[in-house]
Amino acid sequence: MIFPLTPIYTHVIPVTGQFVYSLCIVICPFCVLLLSDHGLIIFMPIFLSTFINKLDKKGRVSVPAAFRSALSAEAFQGAVALRSYAVPAIEVFGGSVMERLVSQVDHMDMFSEERQNFTATLFADSELLSFDSEGRIALSEVLLNHAQIHEKVAFVGCGTHFQIWEPGIFEAVREKARQKLKEEGLALPLKNLGKVPGGER
Repeated sequence: MIFPLTPIYTHVIPVTGQFVYSLCIVICPFCVLLLSDHGLIIFMPIFLSTFINKLDKKGRVSVPAAFRSALSAEAFQGAVALRSYAVPAIEVFGGSVMERLVSQVDHMDMFSEERQNFTATLFADSELLSFDSEGRIALSEVLLNHAQIHEKVAFVGCGTHFQIWEPGIFEAVREKARQKLKEEGLALPLKNLGKVPGGER
């Protein structure tokens, strides 16, 4: 059976085996496949590497082709951006990841302080960034000032979302992070490598 992949925020199709998995890889080369508890495959965009582009006088910048491809399956042809509350950078999400954040916050108590904090930080502060005909997005003055961006923009892949930095600031942060990993001998535990959703290798 062929499962049509319509352009909705999150593609969810039944797991039937290796055929469906292979089909999805061909259609969504920049997506990560997540297997849910209900036997469904959920497609999430994945963002890797770092790209540096120039900001024009109107605050527009070209989004890397790889990142645009990762977002191409989303219903909204663009992204959601907000000021990071942890670092001097802009957090950028596709619609599918933003839906997951909305769902998580929605499970919190309606009038809890925690929910109010997340609502004010994540949703009230978010901006919709749509692509123009040349694949550019326009960054507001609020976002640019927060990230201290003036001329060049660093697009930094963070897995299921990406960040926008001032290149010099990001390079200093990246070098500090690499040094800390080296000094503390930190390692990422990789589990379930080689497993294919819907079947075993």
